[in-house]
Amino acid sequence: MSDGKHRDPTFPAMFAMLYQMLARAARASGYALALHGSMGRDLDVIACPWTDEAVPAEELVETLRTSVDGFIVKNHRSETNPTKKPHGRLGWSIHLTGSGTYIDLSVMPRAARKRLPKATARSTPAPTDEGEA
Repeated sequence: MSDGKHRDPTFPAMFAMLYQMLARAARASGYALALHGSMGRDLDVIACPWTDEAVPAEELVETLRTSVDGFIVKNHRSETNPTKKPHGRLGWSIHLTGSGTYIDLSVMPRAARKRLPKATARSTPAPTDEGEA
């Protein structure tokens, strides 16, 4: 059992198995995931909106939580879920039942829905090597 100061050597193996489930659920919700941190005491995950169809952050969190059968503690240590982070990120702690560890999830904000103009054919021909000496 971990006392909070020592790392549990089984956590990284457990996190590797969970990541596949999380990544599938995130992809289906329009997000890409990235891992960071040591995986010693928790699993640090960043979710970035990846498609125009990316769901709201709260919907993503619920999808990820159910994919790993986790739970969210409300008002844990005077923090709220979500916690506001720099650059508009929102953070949630998804606790893993019976493990004593959790997923520390940061979700990047979705951009305002602006449609980029479709690519058009070049109006001027691309430069070529013809005629150059």
